[in-house]
Amino acid sequence: MNANLWELYWVEIIAACFIALQLPLILFLGHSWRRAKEARQALAQANQQLAERAGNYNSAGNEELEQFFAATLDLLCITDNDGRLLRVNKEWEQTLGYAAAELEGRQFLEFVHPDDQQKTREAIATLDAQQPVLNFINRYQTKDGRYRTLEWRSHPHGNLVYAAARDITERKEAEAALQENRTMLTALFEAAPDAISLWDADLNLVKINAVGAAMYPEAMRQEGLVGRHMTEIVPHIKESGRYDIYREVLRSGQPFHREDIPHGDRVIEVRAFKVGHYLGTLVSDVTPRHQAAERLRQSEAEKAAILNSMDDLVFAFDRDFTYLEFHQSPGSHELIMEPADFLGKRFTDLPFPEPARTVILAAFTNCRETGRTQSEAYYLETPIGRKWYDFRITPLIDANG
Repeated sequence: MNANLWELYWVEIIAACFIALQLPLILFLGHSWRRAKEARQALAQANQQLAERAGNYNSAGNEELEQFFAATLDLLCITDNDGRLLRVNKEWEQTLGYAAAELEGRQFLEFVHPDDQQKTREAIATLDAQQPVLNFINRYQTKDGRYRTLEWRSHPHGNLVYAAARDITERKEAEAALQENRTMLTALFEAAPDAISLWDADLNLVKINAVGAAMYPEAMRQEGLVGRHMTEIVPHIKESGRYDIYREVLRSGQPFHREDIPHGDRVIEVRAFKVGHYLGTLVSDVTPRHQAAERLRQSEAEKAAILNSMDDLVFAFDRDFTYLEFHQSPGSHELIMEPADFLGKRFTDLPFPEPARTVILAAFTNCRETGRTQSEAYYLETPIGRKWYDFRITPLIDANG
């Protein structure tokens, strides 16, 4: 290639690069001083040609740039190394409320949240070192005083920085809300008085709270429970039938509930349910409840034995003198009315004969007001003559109710 043409070609390449970057066009001087005259002539000619080409290029390029700036949903800007906004697109006004004229020429640090100033300056230093800054997040103040969270991708080119930002405020708020929910759920998970565990589709343990872990031997807890298969943690689970039940819960999504399952010397209540692709189990130690129920059953049996040994009629009332229940032992007196005629009704609403009615009502009133046992006698007129009855009213609550 002719030397002069090569120099012309090289100048054109350099000039085109500068034009593409929108940097000032600088004349390139040939390195051969021996051909300075020819080089100057070639450069003069090249400058004339490039000036014509540059005019055409800048006209088309600026139009394309304007279209790109207007169409993008991101915040685009060009800044200098001093952090001054040289060019912004329309999206800045849509997101932050400032018109382009209010931003261009100002330092962008003026709009950065005070708590984000230091890390933003560090990012600027990275750009000054001609290193890109990607996925950088800070907050910018809007025209109405609020702050929006922006995520940046910035590339330096000499004294200029080309940057694009995306408004991620809603995403960050959603992430914060999600984290808050996770924190709350974790706290509830650990604070729950019941054993809660989560198993994967193969019934390997994924998560268990402290109460659940405490149900298993110390040696097993030290080795770690998470990741183990259900049959390893609960060796007799298949023999109990619950293993197949849990598999069915995972398959059908139908929950399982049983409240009287033996577990060593304890009694547990188990609920199993599907959570997405996982199995959740909730295990409650209901031993105290079963023990209380057993004590109540024994107490009822003892009460029945005592009542059956008596030759008396026994009635239970509430504070309004409403019949709640009664007991009639084989050797006791006959009732003067059927149980259906008085159970659930107040004594004062029944046609109980006088003077027995007045005597009984007075004794009940004194018992309720004083909290003391009252003993009285009354009579009833029967076909075979007058019959006398002794009765005693004993409070099962104190005088305050």
